[in-house]
Amino acid sequence: MHLPRRTTFSLLLFLVSLNFLIRFPRTPHELGFDGFVYHGMTVSLIQNGNALWVLHPLSYFGMYPLSQPSGSLFVLADFSVISGVSVEGAILLFDLGLVAIGILCSFLLSLEIRRDDGLALTVAAFFSLSPRLFSGLLWEIPTRTLFSVLVPLLIWLLLRFHRKRDLRSFVFVVVVLLIMMSAHRLTLLMSAVFVAFILTEIVLVGVRTLRIRYASLVFRPRFRRFANLAVLIGFFGFSISLIVIGGILASYGVGRAGFGTGAILSASNLGVSLARSAGFVIPLVPLGVIAVYRQRLKDFKEPFLLMILLVLLPTLTLRQYTGYYVIAFTAPFMGLGLWWVVEKTKRRAAKVAVVSIAIALTAGSALYVLDFDLQSEPFLDDPSYTHGLYIRWESNGTLVVNDGKLASEIYLVSGHPYLPVGGATTPFQSPELLIFRFVNRSNLVIVQLPVADLTLESDSPFVLTGVQAEADWAAILDHLPSLIPGGVSQRYQPRYLVENNDAWGSYLAYGQTYPSPFITATHSSSYKIFEITGQSLWYVGDLA
Repeated sequence: MHLPRRTTFSLLLFLVSLNFLIRFPRTPHELGFDGFVYHGMTVSLIQNGNALWVLHPLSYFGMYPLSQPSGSLFVLADFSVISGVSVEGAILLFDLGLVAIGILCSFLLSLEIRRDDGLALTVAAFFSLSPRLFSGLLWEIPTRTLFSVLVPLLIWLLLRFHRKRDLRSFVFVVVVLLIMMSAHRLTLLMSAVFVAFILTEIVLVGVRTLRIRYASLVFRPRFRRFANLAVLIGFFGFSISLIVIGGILASYGVGRAGFGTGAILSASNLGVSLARSAGFVIPLVPLGVIAVYRQRLKDFKEPFLLMILLVLLPTLTLRQYTGYYVIAFTAPFMGLGLWWVVEKTKRRAAKVAVVSIAIALTAGSALYVLDFDLQSEPFLDDPSYTHGLYIRWESNGTLVVNDGKLASEIYLVSGHPYLPVGGATTPFQSPELLIFRFVNRSNLVIVQLPVADLTLESDSPFVLTGVQAEADWAAILDHLPSLIPGGVSQRYQPRYLVENNDAWGSYLAYGQTYPSPFITATHSSSYKIFEITGQSLWYVGDLA
């Protein structure tokens, strides 16, 4: 379907406007678990003029101890400083800008696959309205979502590089990869895309060789029909084998919305997980695979897209990360599957109705998943914001907090040193250790890991020894103030206790509540200097 240029631009503008409208903030402040920590790091970057967590060039990509991929943080800091907008406002505007970029990238990718304006608009709608991208760009610092938005652009550049074989396209591929690496470590999974690129080249060379050597056989209509059917059955058979035998189903044995038992439960959990990421029209993907394979005059792009699906199937075991890259590959197949149905429909009104229903289902799934996520994903509430403002202006020193999530929220507003570093995840090591100068950067013992020890779960090929911030935080809360180990007190110099009253006298970690002698003693011997709904601030003095 080739639309007039003005019509295409108008529909793109409508799609951008629709995405902006449904992303109107639903909470008083920003969302996110890790996002609160990233916000505080961005504030530190603005205040200090440089990233205190950078120890090595790899630190910019989060591939070195005590670092974090910093691309989003630098963009936010620059935008906030140049525009005069607060970091919180810059996050919202950055999200909306990425939505527009995602629509354009997915639109261009679809046009590269097939010159059809209507199909490209549909693919852009499926991509931008997918639940994962919708909730990830709803007033939250984009790290994984910045990576997600650039995946379609990377695939588009690879297709153009294959078609043109020019140096400029290759340079653009490298630049986009570097930006993606600065956004999130998930970029390492894009190595599978390059593997698919090479495998596709090899397969096509093999096919051309067969056509030359066995032309009389290969070009027979009966052989071609049999070969096409055999390859298609082989594709689906191999995919199902990978899912069932390759351990993918086993990793989906537990879920929130699955049904049945055994393999049926795992399969339903897998389907729910994919639908939660790509939308309720995810069942169109197999139809899109058939549509791609049956397309006439196939060249490199069709087998390349199918090869990507095969190569990425084993990565479905990475459940919590899958949704951030799978949407870029499922959206084109969903669009092609839907377009195959549209082309089989004769009446124009029916065609419009089919497309409208599919897009409405995708938008509806995004809103449904968002309502579900808002029940578990925190946002910065007004009491925490007010508490952070008080601490910012009326205190000076390290905060010991009995709840990691509350700690990161207070840090977002106040910028004061705190424990546990890393917020809700309470990691052993975190960039805040350098930002707060809890460790001496010149005395760190960093060693390289053996190659055999590296896995997909590894954050870095290097490891920092002798630093365990989570254990130090627990050591403070598990002892009376006078019995805290001297080295711990000297390193962190705790001065205030911030308490989430839901765990009164205790502290929260890894979903458990632990009694705290430190907090109990503070209640009986220290001053409460601030209190707000559900939270309190205690002055414990200089314990170092």
